[in-house]
Amino acid sequence: MSSETTWTSIENAVATYCLETPLILKWVDDGSICAEHHDTRAMRVKVDDLIQKIHHVKKSKPEFLDCD
Repeated sequence: MSSETTWTSIENAVATYCLETPLILKWVDDGSICAEHHDTRAMRVKVDDLIQKIHHVKKSKPEFLDCD
């Protein structure tokens, strides 16, 4: 198993996971997902945290993220 951390930009996370920027920023603010470069436009979020948060929300709210 790799110990390398994968990061993605907010813009890429929005496009890839059909999320809205304010929702991702809320998750960063409440500590649900890790981020780097909080005070710049180059903010990146940890992909593993983001995926785990999405799975948690989908499990508790099945209607969440039906963007196909």
